[in-house]
Amino acid sequence: MPLRLSDLPVAHANRGAVRALLLAAVAVVFVAMVSEVAMAAFLGVVIAVFLLPVHTWLVSRLRKATPAALVTLLLVIVPVLAVAGYGYLEVRDAAEYLGAHTAEVAQKVAEAVSRLPFVTSDVSGVIESGLDRAAEAATGVPDGLQDAIGEFAVAAAMFLFTAFYVLTERARIVAYLRERVPASYAPLAAHLERHAKGVLYGAIYATLVAQTLKALWLLALLLVFGVPLPFTLALLAFVIGFFPVVGSWTIYLPAAGWLLVFDGSPGKAAALVALAFVVSTPLVTFYVRPKLAADRSHVLDFYWMFVGLTAGVFAFGIPGVVLGPVVVGLLKALLDVVTDDESWRTADGDDPEADVLAQDAVEAAG
Repeated sequence: MPLRLSDLPVAHANRGAVRALLLAAVAVVFVAMVSEVAMAAFLGVVIAVFLLPVHTWLVSRLRKATPAALVTLLLVIVPVLAVAGYGYLEVRDAAEYLGAHTAEVAQKVAEAVSRLPFVTSDVSGVIESGLDRAAEAATGVPDGLQDAIGEFAVAAAMFLFTAFYVLTERARIVAYLRERVPASYAPLAAHLERHAKGVLYGAIYATLVAQTLKALWLLALLLVFGVPLPFTLALLAFVIGFFPVVGSWTIYLPAAGWLLVFDGSPGKAAALVALAFVVSTPLVTFYVRPKLAADRSHVLDFYWMFVGLTAGVFAFGIPGVVLGPVVVGLLKALLDVVTDDESWRTADGDDPEADVLAQDAVEAAG
């Protein structure tokens, strides 16, 4: 007969209620405490999972997990800092040029706009005013970065320490989580773990490769068509591509506008937009990324990986790059378990082979 709540002694019920309330209170305080750096911690877990093969290879050479983790993170941090520093200098120089030549730039933009058939009035004043505000905002970027340096330092520390912790303590983390699962649910937990691990690594790998391909392709186009700041714009395209709705189009459309206004080349502008769109969106985003993720995961096929990647980003934002495929992978694992009669019998504590042996023994005795 199953145990009912009314069958528990009052003292046990009180202890259970106190524990539940304490757990809820501590959980609420913890969530409030880490809410500001949760994204940084999540990204630390993601990059650590992606770098696990590199870390494993370095451990086999260095024989120590801690130095291997430090070298692994340095392989990421140093190039990122170098590229970010270069991009900052390029943006600062462009902002200073815009501030010093606002009237000249506004004149060129006004001349290009005046050639449009539906523009019948002089818009140079409006354009110059808008460029003045843009130049003021751009030149204020360094001050804004200095104001945000404290928050950035905290987020960066959380990112690095989370990645380092996952790289060096992953065996203990996995062992701890497995110990929390009751033995009767061990097969289910193993099935969920296998699916989650497969889609997690596949999604991370495919997303980083896809963003790199799009950034390199855009860099090549910008260099070929002679657009200024090609490396900085390609870096921005790589970063922006992780956000839902916005993407590399927010880079190549303004670049095409520069070709149209300042270079006077509508053909180049149209070619840049067409080539960038065809490769970035239909080819890389809608085919290459889900294809790579599906092949790496060994869990989901192309269609379901496409659903996880696309719907996950729109539902969860940047974390959806990982959460979307993981949700679909866990759903598949649960469906596999639910529709498997043997897994149900095992979860209930029954041993199919023992039942067969017992039946044979009964028949032999009879």
